[in-house]
This record gives sequence, C-alpha cells and structure tokens, in this order.
Amino acid sequence: MWILDQVFLGHHEELANEELQMGLCPSQRVELGPLDQERDKQLNEIELRLQERLAAGFLGVKETGASIEAAILAREIERPRIEVEGRHTRAIDFAKRANTLPARIEAVYQYAWSCFWWFEDFPKFHELYQDLESLVISSGHPGGLRRLYTLWSLLSTLGHLHGCNREELDLNGRTQRLSDDLFQKSLDA
Repeated sequence: MWILDQVFLGHHEELANEELQMGLCPSQRVELGPLDQERDKQLNEIELRLQERLAAGFLGVKETGASIEAAILAREIERPRIEVEGRHTRAIDFAKRANTLPARIEAVYQYAWSCFWWFEDFPKFHELYQDLESLVISSGHPGGLRRLYTLWSLLSTLGHLHGCNREELDLNGRTQRLSDDLFQKSLDA
C-alpha cells in the first residue's frame, strides 16, 4: 500500500510504468493549445533572460518583475503546483532582495491569488493575506491597498461560503484595519 501511495500521491505514474515495464498507464503528456504554447514560449524566454541577468550579477526591479511574470505564466499553463509555488517564492525573494515595495506587494498578491483560485489552499491563502496586510497597512501604498481589498473580498468569501471560522480569519479586525487605512488615504487625497 505504501508504494501505491508514493506513486499516485506523488504523481509518479509514468515513472512507475517505465521502470516496472508494466505498460498499464497511458502517458499523461499534455498537449498545449496555441495560446498556452505562446505562454510556454514566453515563460522559457523569461527564464533564459533571468538566468543570463542573474549570472551577470543583476537583481533589481526588472528581474523581480520578470520573476513575477514567470510565476503567472507557469500558473496559467497549469504547470505542476510545486513549480508554480517555487516561482512565486522566488519572486517574493527577489522583491525582498531588490528592496522594492511595489514588487513585494505584487509578488505576495499573485501567490495568494494562485493559492485561492488555482490550488484552493485556503490556509496558505490566509497566511499570504496576513503578509500582504502587514506590508500594505504599514506602508499605506495605494496600489497595495487595491490589491489588499481584492484579497479581503476573497477572505470574506471564505468566511461566508467555505465555512471557515470568522474569528480565526479575524475578519472583523481585518475589515476595520482596511477601512481605517482607506479612510486615511481619502483624507490625504
């Protein structure tokens, strides 16, 4: 039973089929449509440019933006979750190292978006919401407030439709913090 769990839960069906010469599992190679082929091509080009720029010692806004774009493209062409998450984590790391707040906000936002809509990993989404909230509320970044509000609406959905504990989500507190920050921004405008 253990070996079956390792094969199927780890998505190693093709490897088991080849190594054990069973001839039972059909290949699960995915054929990409024209739009996804173009996205895959863009992803490969971005990764190549990133490797070249990093090898030359560059790590700034341009590389951070490219790493965010690579994560989005990998998500859109439905690459394996571990690959998509790795790209999101890299984008967040690049944004931190490049010390660029707008890129950090965008990198965390895109990762949270993936967790909610692609992976349906609500605990990870909540964790990323907290990360974004701490970045945005402390800085008052206007673009960040827009992103935070979008994720807040998803968080509110979790509290209403997915049966998540509203106290655990701290929905009332998060709503108040976001409202206060938006009100302060309106006074500053």
